Amino acid sequence: MLHRLVVEIAYYSLEKTAFRLGKNITVKISIMSQNAKKRT
Repeated sequence: MLHRLVVEIAYYSLEKTAFRLGKNITVKISIMSQNAKKRT
Protein backbone atom coordinates (compact mmCIF):
# COMPACT_ATOMS: atom_id res chain seq x y z
CA MET A 1 0.00 0.00 0.00
CA LEU A 2 2.75 2.46 1.01
CA HIS A 3 4.85 1.45 -2.00
CA ARG A 4 1.94 2.24 -4.33
CA LEU A 5 1.54 5.66 -2.71
CA VAL A 6 5.22 6.44 -3.24
CA VAL A 7 4.97 5.37 -6.89
CA GLU A 8 1.90 7.57 -7.42
CA ILE A 9 3.63 10.57 -5.84
CA ALA A 10 6.70 9.99 -8.03
CA TYR A 11 4.56 9.82 -11.17
CA TYR A 12 2.68 12.97 -10.13
CA SER A 13 5.86 14.99 -9.55
CA LEU A 14 7.34 13.67 -12.81
CA GLU A 15 4.23 14.78 -14.70
CA LYS A 16 4.37 18.23 -13.07
CA THR A 17 8.07 18.61 -13.89
CA ALA A 18 7.54 17.48 -17.49
CA PHE A 19 4.60 19.89 -17.83
CA ARG A 20 6.66 22.79 -16.49
CA LEU A 21 9.59 21.91 -18.76
CA GLY A 22 7.26 21.69 -21.74
CA LYS A 23 5.80 25.11 -20.90
CA ASN A 24 9.28 26.61 -20.60
CA ILE A 25 10.29 25.14 -23.97
CA THR A 26 7.12 26.49 -25.59
CA VAL A 27 7.77 29.96 -24.16
CA LYS A 28 11.39 29.87 -25.35
CA ILE A 29 10.32 28.82 -28.85
CA SER A 30 7.74 31.61 -29.07
CA ILE A 31 10.30 34.18 -27.87
CA MET A 32 12.83 32.90 -30.42
CA SER A 33 10.29 33.09 -33.25
CA GLN A 34 9.34 36.65 -32.21
CA ASN A 35 13.01 37.64 -32.27
CA ALA A 36 13.41 36.07 -35.71
CA LYS A 37 10.42 38.09 -36.98
CA LYS A 38 11.94 41.31 -35.62
CA ARG A 39 15.24 40.67 -37.44
CA THR A 40 13.66 40.27 -40.89
